[in-house]
Amino acid sequence: MFKGKTMVRAIIWLLLSLISCGGLVNYALQQQYEKQSEQFRILYRDVSVKLAQNDVILSLLSAHGAFELVQQRFPQVIRWEPRPTVRPAGSLVSAGNGQYWLSGQHYSLLIDLNPLLDTLLHRHRFQAFSINWQQQALITRGDAGAQFHWRWDKKLASPSQPFVLSAGNDPDWRSMPWLVMLATLLFWAAAIYFSSQYRRQKRQRELADLRARFSELTRLNALGEIAAGLAHELNQPLTATLSYNQAALRLINQQQPQNAARQERDGVAIEVSDGGPGLSEQALEQVFMPFFTTREQGLGLGMALTETLVQRLNGTISVLNITGQGACFTVWLPLKTTEA
Repeated sequence: MFKGKTMVRAIIWLLLSLISCGGLVNYALQQQYEKQSEQFRILYRDVSVKLAQNDVILSLLSAHGAFELVQQRFPQVIRWEPRPTVRPAGSLVSAGNGQYWLSGQHYSLLIDLNPLLDTLLHRHRFQAFSINWQQQALITRGDAGAQFHWRWDKKLASPSQPFVLSAGNDPDWRSMPWLVMLATLLFWAAAIYFSSQYRRQKRQRELADLRARFSELTRLNALGEIAAGLAHELNQPLTATLSYNQAALRLINQQQPQNAARQERDGVAIEVSDGGPGLSEQALEQVFMPFFTTREQGLGLGMALTETLVQRLNGTISVLNITGQGACFTVWLPLKTTEA
């Protein structure tokens, strides 16, 4: 029984712990995703700004031709040349290794994305990053082909450079709320323990109340039995006394007394004997003591009450064995009694 309850408590603790820790992990992962999504949006904005600068550079070159100044200000532009007639304005040609030609009305720029991304990715940490054009990667960082838990893809809003910015990342399991989850496990263990202790103590109190009520009922039942026994023991000597008195009156009226109906010491002595084997030595000594009895279910109050009644009448009662006749009880009552 104890092992079964322990198993149930362990299963409840395990379920509550899984639900709580699962909720904490899901919340932490959601927070990481929101944070990294925000980082991707910032990276997307920065890349969009940098690529928009390329269109501005083409316009500047067309108007002023300040090549040295442009290269100083924009290190991603590594080469420029007059636009060939075979390359239409606004066209884009991949040159490999993260480089591509971007053509304007008068000039074409060879743009290298490597220094641009090295600067931006230093502030944004992703396990994989790539800029794609026509479903091909112009430049990648990390293992862009791997399967990541999270992945972001968004097309850049640049008419001349319609690239797709992609990034992937996995959760940072080291930053999970491990201490909070451990505290949750301990909390549920303590909650289940104290709850079981409370229920156990409540049950013990209920059992104690039931035992107290049972004891009270038992005492009431015992008192009822004692009262019934007392009534029986009172009725028996009173009934016997009444019967003996009625018999004595009849014998006196008939003048045929069989027992010595005699006057003694200003009183009347009445002897009553039986034809039994008599009383034992112990019975002779203790017959008038309360609760002494030779019967299996007797209370031992009959002779004690008889002695009390006789004494209340200022009389005495005694008993002895008569050889061949059994026990003989002698009751002496004064002729003129004064209530005690």
